[in-house]
Amino acid sequence: MLDAAVYEGRAELPEAIQFATAVAQTIELPHSVVIDVGHIAGRGWGVVEFNAAWGAGLNGCDPKKVLPAILAASQSDSEPLKPA
Repeated sequence: MLDAAVYEGRAELPEAIQFATAVAQTIELPHSVVIDVGHIAGRGWGVVEFNAAWGAGLNGCDPKKVLPAILAASQSDSEPLKPA
């Protein structure tokens, strides 16, 4: 995990980080991904959505900390397309 932030409402950030880390260790995810989690009253933490790091907003995260994830998500695993 490179950074975390509460971008809507109120939450205990250490609890959110602990939950997101547990999710990331439990399932197979892309190399570079954003995990949005939320707390549901009376139920606990849950995954809201997964996002590509290159398309997710910073939403309060430190740009210098998350830049490596954005760069990694933007790298192509294949050869670039050549014009016909």
